[in-house]
Amino acid sequence: MERLTPDDPVRIGPHVLVARLGAGGMGRVYLGRTPAGTPIAVKVIHEHLARDPRFRARFRREVANARLVSGAFTAPVLEADPEAPTPWLATAYLPGLSLQEAVRTHGPFPVEAALALAAGLAEGLDSIHRAGVVHRDLKPSNVLLSGEGPRIIDFGIARAADDHALTRPGGVLGTPGYMSPEQAAGREVGPAGDVFALGAVLGFTAAGRRVFGDGPLPVMVHRVLHEDPDLDGIPDAFLRGLVADCLARDPALRPTSAMLLDRLSWTGTAPVGVGWLPAPLAEAVRDRQARPPPATLMLPRRVRRRRLLIAGGLAGVGAAGAGLGELTAWRRSRTGTSPRAPETPAAAGGGPAGGGPAEGRVRWRLRDQRAEAAPVTDARTAYAVTSAGDLMGAGGWLLAVDARTGKQRWKRDIRRSSERAALAGDTVVALETGGLRGAARGARWALTAFDTENGRRRWTAPLTAPVRPPIAADGLVIVAAGALMAFDLRTGAERWRRSLGWAGSPPVLAAGGGALCVLAGEEFRVLEAASGATMWTHRAEGRAAALPDAGTVYVTGLGNRLHAVRQGKAVWSAQAGKVVRPPVLYGDAVVVQDTAGFVRAFDRGTGRQRFAVPVEAGGAETATSPPARAGGTLYAPGGGAVHAVDLDRGRLLWRARLDAEIDGLAAAAGAVVCSAGGLVAVTGP
Repeated sequence: MERLTPDDPVRIGPHVLVARLGAGGMGRVYLGRTPAGTPIAVKVIHEHLARDPRFRARFRREVANARLVSGAFTAPVLEADPEAPTPWLATAYLPGLSLQEAVRTHGPFPVEAALALAAGLAEGLDSIHRAGVVHRDLKPSNVLLSGEGPRIIDFGIARAADDHALTRPGGVLGTPGYMSPEQAAGREVGPAGDVFALGAVLGFTAAGRRVFGDGPLPVMVHRVLHEDPDLDGIPDAFLRGLVADCLARDPALRPTSAMLLDRLSWTGTAPVGVGWLPAPLAEAVRDRQARPPPATLMLPRRVRRRRLLIAGGLAGVGAAGAGLGELTAWRRSRTGTSPRAPETPAAAGGGPAGGGPAEGRVRWRLRDQRAEAAPVTDARTAYAVTSAGDLMGAGGWLLAVDARTGKQRWKRDIRRSSERAALAGDTVVALETGGLRGAARGARWALTAFDTENGRRRWTAPLTAPVRPPIAADGLVIVAAGALMAFDLRTGAERWRRSLGWAGSPPVLAAGGGALCVLAGEEFRVLEAASGATMWTHRAEGRAAALPDAGTVYVTGLGNRLHAVRQGKAVWSAQAGKVVRPPVLYGDAVVVQDTAGFVRAFDRGTGRQRFAVPVEAGGAETATSPPARAGGTLYAPGGGAVHAVDLDRGRLLWRARLDAEIDGLAAAAGAVVCSAGGLVAVTGP
């Protein structure tokens, strides 16, 4: 804060100015007071800009847009006069520390404080975006830590004279290190640009340094456009994944502010007051609040005690504001209202700035084989139920192909089926129709086992009416066929049979850790795989499940939630979107793909969401096969494409387009084999 100079005005509109708070390329910011004595921050446009009719028109639109913004974590405009000889805009004033000053002075935030800040800023951005506004210059100096909590300030401002600011003819682009690749490249900036900036701000908060480093302007721009951010300084995996999602180079792959709010809803601490801050920093904010305003601003006692609205932070003192630069209206409708940012990103695509995932490629394709269900794979071979495409025919094949080359290893006739085979060890088991002779004996279906090496038939077991694909577990193949039945994989001998009289609907099966989970109606049961004995039950409706062991089940429910249940007791529940494919377990995470187009990872112990990677939506609502996983990479189908997701870093690695609906896929020998009409294998770039 500085004293006024002889060149400064002493009054703007009805407000008296008492001190300078800062300056930008489009104007100066002053501490002022209303006629009633209330402190305010007043932003005054430079005279040469005030004489430009185009600038006045733009400023008029910006003020109108800024008035639409409201929210607990933003700085609303209180008053403005874009028609005055010297246009001005006012917001309320409250002392505080900028996030820039806080981190530089007190170091990086602890994880819980960084997550609380992330929640507050995401809510602030969401209120801005819902008003049809884009901030364009979110950075640590535009985040105020006040006694009321964190606040986004200067929304709509991109000041040309700020440190390291970029300018171009006709407007200001933003601040290198925080502006998005599309902004740096001079392309249109939407709400996704603010999300990118938020990721950079949170990275700075948690690591104590810029995620794109420091350096000359051209170097900084090049890093944003072409290099990955350095996130190694962020200690928490969940926060690191969230920051990485925000910093996706392709704006279509970034979560919206509403999605971020959903992900952060389980983080716990609310960013209200100063209690969420580390103790030394909370004390610094209180100290800044307690400092009296300049002697020239004598406020009545009743005014000093008011809980004022927020202000911004320049030179260590809050000066909230909006609208010295370009305040971008986003996709306004003809009625003047503005839609929310879409919950589901558009199809990902690279741009001229080098954004977007790399493109995978097709390794081989078998067009003459119509794939009836998702393939299954071992280390080098894919096994798929196929047909010649005669929808009225009863004939089909079980096909074994080399996953690397697509070369056929063997092919065996089966009576037509559209269910996925089961695979374990050296045995693959296909479900097939029983034919006329079998139907006459009441055996409408059959399980047939084949040797994986040469395709030799090992055994056939007649069934009555199975309604779900078989699964393999602990040397058994298990199928729901009127009753729940288990057969020895090697010999086909029936090992046990359990009634499904308790099931109010056809059951869904999942196996793992020596256990079998049977989901049906409003209940699911966990059985010992070897004997079929019930171990425990739980009342819940589930679509699909994954089991790491006999005591734990991760189940997706009808309320679009993922539940963790241990020994019949609910442990946690998390919003996961509509999930029909079975979850996938990886390390200490459980991963799901929802039908809206997201791959989400949750901590298996706490249910806290670690990341949500946007992929393309699509696929059958009745899909029973999970996404494929090989090591730390998940392969998710959607929108006629295969998406490779890095599960360690929570980011999209590459995408391979097939332009056909993918019924299911499996990974082997460095390739992803898909049933997409025919059989096709894709690999990374």
